[in-house]
Amino acid sequence: DRDVDNIAEALRRQKELIARKKQELEIMERKIDHRLAQLEDARRSELDCIRLVEQPALRLVLLRDSVKFNSYLWLERSIRKIEQDQKLPLSYIGKVGVGISEENLKSAEFGHYDLVFLVLEEDDVYEGRVETLPPCRCAAVRFRGDHSRAPQYYEQLAQFLAANGLQIAGFSREITLIDNCISDDPAQYVTEIRIPVARGGRRGVSLANDRKVGPRRKASGRNRGFRAVRGESSPLACPSKGLNLHKKVVQ
Repeated sequence: DRDVDNIAEALRRQKELIARKKQELEIMERKIDHRLAQLEDARRSELDCIRLVEQPALRLVLLRDSVKFNSYLWLERSIRKIEQDQKLPLSYIGKVGVGISEENLKSAEFGHYDLVFLVLEEDDVYEGRVETLPPCRCAAVRFRGDHSRAPQYYEQLAQFLAANGLQIAGFSREITLIDNCISDDPAQYVTEIRIPVARGGRRGVSLANDRKVGPRRKASGRNRGFRAVRGESSPLACPSKGLNLHKKVVQ
């Protein structure tokens, strides 16, 4: 039956539906803007340069799962565990990473990973345990390629930390910013490693030292953090630019 009250109620329901859809579209827009900024930042990365960067707090879904890089499907099982029982779909591109535990980093065990994580953005909803990591200082390096090339860069980070008396303060955060989900050209892949650090101890005890430095490569562009607008600093060690991995950090 048509009357003024029924029509008014129908209009109010439509208005509420429009408001919900508008909110969903705004969230989608923010996610797209963030992803575009991350891609542009990755494309302009300064490669093979070790930096100290300020890492903002991170919300993570953290899975303690031992994995080893062996194919492009190597993280499939871990991702299925992360997405189990989720009511809403999750975005994984540029947000799934792996880590090596603090203990294994200190033992220079770089051949396999102990952790898999998913970085959650502000608007992400996750049904399950979420861990928030506090802000910290990290030694960071970006390089051309995927996780298969990571061990040699852990070696370079090891030399840098040992030379500067920096102690490891947590597990590594290794994430491929551009991979086969984005490009079919491996020459465009970019991966970043971050290791939380703290000042302390005598020189040379933060990681196993006396390890070979990886190959030199041409660097270009700039380097920032997981988020394109934070964490920028000047390079402290760039083999491709002739800077010494043992250069002392100026505090």
